[in-house]
Order: sequence, then structure tokens, then C-alpha cells
Amino acid sequence: MAIFQGLYLYEIVLLIFGSVLFFALLFALIYCFVQTKPIKGLLPFFLVSIIMIAFPGIKSFQYKDGMISIETYERQLQRNPEDLQAREQLRKGLDAVQGRPNSDPNSSLVIARAHYALGNEQAALASLQPALRSQTTSTEASNLEKKIEAFQAIDSLTTRIEQNPADASAKEQLAHQVTQVEHEPTANPEAIARVARAQAALGQKEQAVANAQKALKINPKLAVAPQLRAIVQLHQ
Repeated sequence: MAIFQGLYLYEIVLLIFGSVLFFALLFALIYCFVQTKPIKGLLPFFLVSIIMIAFPGIKSFQYKDGMISIETYERQLQRNPEDLQAREQLRKGLDAVQGRPNSDPNSSLVIARAHYALGNEQAALASLQPALRSQTTSTEASNLEKKIEAFQAIDSLTTRIEQNPADASAKEQLAHQVTQVEHEPTANPEAIARVARAQAALGQKEQAVANAQKALKINPKLAVAPQLRAIVQLHQ
């Protein structure tokens, strides 16, 4: 149920028992009015029931609001991968919902996209699983999974060419792979860095420099940052 989305088991229990207690007290209140009996003894229990309902209710609202924020900032990054403010807000949004129970396929897809935009590829693939199993989201989830795998496949081919520049077969495969992904919108600095390295290996100097600079601007602490800087210096 949507009302339980993002709630821990103890929060769900609080919400259910709080609701049961509240309605039981409501009937007791009506009974006291009808029988003209004092109601002061019921008031503390009303307060307890309201707290039991309000706490998980607030957590559920925060979770849903967080999901909206995540989706908003992820879309901003798709339009402008170099928007560092949106990237930081997206990271904070993910931190806020991270670890909370989530079996909703739509939310799983949103979280997976956010992880991928930030470069957390393994977390993205893990988050995709509920979305892949659902008929309503399986197509979009499968497309994202294929996109991640396509960008990852570039690595081994690029390494082959870097080790053996005369490997014509690897160059042909890599050129095909780059053609497939280079126009795919991505905010993932890891993916952009892979394309930059691949383009450099294929001799596509201008494109390689542009993508290397973009990846470095997004995340200057990438593991391949030294290689990206070398690409920029070599071809400028």
C-alpha cells in the first residue's frame, strides 16, 4: 500500500496500532458523552494515539517528498550534467531515502536513475531489480540496464586498443559501440569518461577533449582523472 511506502516495520506497526487505538478511544468518548461520564482519563491516550499515527505519517510524507525531489534533480542533471548544485541536491535526496524499505517498482526506477546519474553504477543495477520484475516498469528498467551495460562494455575494448593500437577488430567494435552511446544523454561522469577514453583511442581528438573536460568538471576525483587530463593536454 502507498501509505506504507518507505516505512520500516516498526513504523507500520505504530501506524496500525495508533489508528486502532484512536478509533477505540473515539468510541469510548462517544460512550462517555452518552452516559455522561468523565472523559479526562481518555485525553492522555488520545495524545499517545495521535503521536503513534503522526510519527510514521511524517516519515511517509518525507519519503514521498524525497522521491519527488530525486526525480526533479535527476531530470535537471539529464539536461545539464555539469550542474553541480543539482548533483549535490540529488546526492542529499538519495541519502535521505537510502536504506528505507522500498518494493515499489516506480520508486526503484527513480532511485536507480539517480544512482546512475551520480556514477553509482552497481547501486543503480541493484536498485533496478524490483522495476525489472514489474510489468509496468520493466521496459524502462531494461533500457536503463542495457544503457549501463553498453557504456561499461566500452572499457575493455578501449583497454585492448590502448595496449595494442594496431588491433583493427577492437577498433571496429569500439567505433560501433561509441556510435551507439555517444548521443545517449547521460549525467554519469564515469560513462562520459569512458567515451572520452574511447574517442581518444579512436583518434577522435576534439570529441575526446570535450568529453574529458566535461567528466573532469563533474568529478575531478575520478579514478581515470589522470588519463583524462593527459587526453586534454595531448590534444589541445
